[in-house]
Amino acid sequence: MINDSITLTSLEYLCSSIERSLGARHELVYRPPQYSHSYGSRRQEMNRDLVLNCDVLVGWADDALLEARHRAGSNVPYVWFGLGNMTRGFSKLKANAQYLKTTDVLVCNCSGDVEVARKFMSNARMRVLPISFDESNFYPSDEDSRRDIKKELGFRPEDKILLYAGRLTVEKNVQAVLKIFSVLQDMVPDAHLAIVGQDGEDPFVEFGVFPTGVRNTLYKMIEKLGVVPRRVHFFGKRPMGELRKLYSITDAVVNMTLHHDENFGLGQVEAMACGTPVVCTNWGGLKDTVVDGETGFRVSTFASSALGVKADWWGGVCKLASLLTGDEAERLRLRRNSVEHAGKNFSFATFSRLLEEVVAEAAALKESPAEPLELTDFAREFWRDCPHVRGPFPYYRFSPRAYELYRQLITPYTGAMSDGVAAGKELADDDVLCLASPVVLNADGSIWVDDMIFPFSLTPPADLAAAVRAALAGLKAEPVIEAGSLIDEHLLDHEEDAADALSWMLDAGLILRTQSGFAPPGNLGALMATPLFTVQRVTPEVDVVLFG
Repeated sequence: MINDSITLTSLEYLCSSIERSLGARHELVYRPPQYSHSYGSRRQEMNRDLVLNCDVLVGWADDALLEARHRAGSNVPYVWFGLGNMTRGFSKLKANAQYLKTTDVLVCNCSGDVEVARKFMSNARMRVLPISFDESNFYPSDEDSRRDIKKELGFRPEDKILLYAGRLTVEKNVQAVLKIFSVLQDMVPDAHLAIVGQDGEDPFVEFGVFPTGVRNTLYKMIEKLGVVPRRVHFFGKRPMGELRKLYSITDAVVNMTLHHDENFGLGQVEAMACGTPVVCTNWGGLKDTVVDGETGFRVSTFASSALGVKADWWGGVCKLASLLTGDEAERLRLRRNSVEHAGKNFSFATFSRLLEEVVAEAAALKESPAEPLELTDFAREFWRDCPHVRGPFPYYRFSPRAYELYRQLITPYTGAMSDGVAAGKELADDDVLCLASPVVLNADGSIWVDDMIFPFSLTPPADLAAAVRAALAGLKAEPVIEAGSLIDEHLLDHEEDAADALSWMLDAGLILRTQSGFAPPGNLGALMATPLFTVQRVTPEVDVVLFG
């Protein structure tokens, strides 16, 4: 077992689950405790001993251990977990590819990870292993208990509660949850938003975005969006028992994450185990865990050609409004389905069975011929053009080609929820469009996109610039509108270029195809088109950054 250097709670839980499962049927051997403060030949000796005393190695891809296996001439199979490293550019594979073999097994936690991994190596053996939830801590409450918990936490019986549970970081996209709630608060007068999680200022280094004071930014968003402060509740980080209480009284968990490490989404599974449906992005591991229309709803995501990944925020509004204002029988159906789905697919028993199958498969390969992994042309080009090195430029903005490689890398994590919003489909007059993010139309012709994850500017093609600016001016007034109405009301002077301009805007990520279902409220333009963030460019020459 390789379980060194674990820092995240989710990884600690995963490692504990692996040990508990395998320990019931196998003898587990570890590197000795003194490994952490040994060096040189002593470390090499410990790694060699571990390799020679095991039938299967299980854990993260460890550089020193793989090298020790190579030096010892051993063919002991390695069951290695890719985790979030795959969608971060697979730097571990770059470092270890020469030592990994076809008799090793790469464990992925979602189907999207398999697609990403296939982009880097053509002959690797891969298996999907969903993570289990803690059944002793996450289970449904009866109606009497739910009513008592609501009262205990200061909510009224009639309150509709949305819950975000997770770290407060840029890529988790909590800002989109607030954006959605600012619209919902008028559509559902008794709606409240509970936010549970620890503040984090994890940099999105691939795009050079470094947040400062995420919680203060969220407070400012509440004010700018006109959200009633008493209807947003920050609970901070909570122990599992208290988190279960919150799940049990929640009408829906909402998660608009675009986090590149979101290869499972344990919080969503915990919520479903408590009988709480989930409304989330169609993204990464959530694509596998949340069943659309059965345990909640997923909303479309799209990897744009210029402005990173976009999530259909208006789709989130419509799904949540439908859930909160629909009939009680439908909500009860979703609750029952959620409990059944979590128990059937993400129990510890299911996890143990699947893990045992993976380990047994690996053990049977010990005497099989082992071939080196074959890296793809994509892998070589990606590592060349998107180098993870210190410097003034973010990895995926080194060049247009670097960004395109990133887009290819992350596309398996995205997806439209219907053909009606799929990228590349010819635009029809009755297709509903929404402004992806607030924009600023600069005097020099460029467009600044006020997005906390992807805050970038771009310049439209010269022949479409006038039509694009006219369309954006219309969308700033009506951020959700049918394509035909947008053309008739704002693009009549640019009729010949209208279709091409809208297609370019869709591809670039300025606008999104979304869904109908609810009439946009009259104040939507003021809410959704106003820039919310202050983004400053800091160069390597800056010595001190002062925030007032």
